[in-house]
Amino acid sequence: MSIIFLAAMVSENHVSVAIIGGGVAGLTLANIPEQSGISFILWKAHDRISPPAGASVGLMPNGMRILDQIGIHDALEEYIVPHDFWEHRDADGSLSSDKGRLRLRHLHLGPPAPARPKLHDLPTDASLVLFVGMNGTIFWFIMEDLKKTITYGQTPRYSDADIDAAFAKVASARIAADVTFADVFSKRCAAVMTALQEGVAARWFAGRMALMGDAAHKMVRHAAMGATQAMESAACFANRLFELRAKLDGGDGADSGDLPPLIAPDMVQQCLEEYTERRRARVTEIVQAAGTSCGAQLKKGDAAREYIDALPRLRNEVLLEKSLDSLLKAEKIDGWAEDSDHVHHYSLPTQRGGGTALANL
Repeated sequence: MSIIFLAAMVSENHVSVAIIGGGVAGLTLANIPEQSGISFILWKAHDRISPPAGASVGLMPNGMRILDQIGIHDALEEYIVPHDFWEHRDADGSLSSDKGRLRLRHLHLGPPAPARPKLHDLPTDASLVLFVGMNGTIFWFIMEDLKKTITYGQTPRYSDADIDAAFAKVASARIAADVTFADVFSKRCAAVMTALQEGVAARWFAGRMALMGDAAHKMVRHAAMGATQAMESAACFANRLFELRAKLDGGDGADSGDLPPLIAPDMVQQCLEEYTERRRARVTEIVQAAGTSCGAQLKKGDAAREYIDALPRLRNEVLLEKSLDSLLKAEKIDGWAEDSDHVHHYSLPTQRGGGTALANL
């Protein structure tokens, strides 16, 4: 999506913000000016807010905090169900562990010496991750290494025949002792195949227009951060917008009214530069982390091998600390009057520094 500072079309008393695209970034951004008195226009190509396209949206703590700020966290919670359990199954579909108890017991006792070299061996052909959601709906993904980098503009389009060919490679993989992936695939409601894109745009703005979300920072799904980074960019841009408004009319915070009718080009330039500079380093880091995770899952290259080899030696606390360090850098809407107790509580560690994050969350 993109954003435009649009000269007043209807009124001579203010400038409207035009939002092109009603995806995660666009809808998040639209909520913020709507609640803070800034005029905006939202353009969306689809005739539905949530068209039946794309995959799922991962909601991580950094995104949930922003959704809490704009007042829809509680509505989302009505659809949340408790997580029941994880199952880990061997290549023949037999249950190897339930909720990690069996795995931890074996690590504690230690396997017989001849088995140790194979303790952390990974499947050489295929492995599966399936999520069972509401009403027994199963979500699954097949990831395939394209073996080469494809530049933007040359992205291939896939047909049903390509989907069938990809499915055939994992059709016999066992999900349970008497269930194969072919059984799941035969009951599919929909299946699409697309090349996963990744990259950070070299330039995010020109004149009064700026990019946001996937248009500026596209990442593979393996970090589950695409949607939440779009939300963070929306919050970051809104904060710069509030700062601009404060400079123009002497207001303060996120609730002091509309933008005045005349905004000098250099002030717009500064606003968009600050938005870009604040976001570029963080999203670049996350795009790279997602790519590393993708490579590891596909077992692609030396970096992936090193990452996989290191996993058994990493304690849970270390992995959690790495995640928390990233979350501590997350954007939120500054000076927001609607902040909840949740937002205040989970924002405290950012003021204390990353070293105490694990102890305080």
